[in-house]
Order: sequence, then structure tokens, then C-alpha cells
Amino acid sequence: MSPPQPAGRTAPKPAADGAGAGFAWDDPLRLDDQLTEEERMVRDTARDYAQDKLMPRILEANRNEVFDLSLIHISEPTRPY
Repeated sequence: MSPPQPAGRTAPKPAADGAGAGFAWDDPLRLDDQLTEEERMVRDTARDYAQDKLMPRILEANRNEVFDLSLIHISEPTRPY
């Protein structure tokens, strides 16, 4: 008998091949199985934004060997005193 789960969550699923827990390289801790549908939507939205909006800027900066400070919302470098 598995332990009770919080509302809206399900227990982790065994590997599809029936070989017990198995190992998933894309989700080694099986965190995806513990997310609610709403949490998956938030994760997917954040991933899509990062891929569509941030990654092109990051690739361009990398190619030109510059760092775009606007990516981290800093207008000037800060110096510790």
C-alpha cells in the first residue's frame, strides 16, 4: 500500500517496460510524475519563453563574446566596495 498523496498529486509511476522503477535520464528523480496539471502548464510556459525569447539573445551574445546585462536587468556592473 502506497503512502497517501497530497490533493491533486499522484504517486510516481513505475517504468513503462514493467521493469520496476527503471531510470529516466530526462527526469531521474521522477519529479514530473509529482506535478499537477497546472504545475506542468507553468513549467511548460516558462520553458517555452526561455527557448523562444531568451535563447536567441544568449546564442547571439555568445557568438559575439559579449554579455548582455539586460538579460539580468542590471544597467551597470556593480562593484563590491
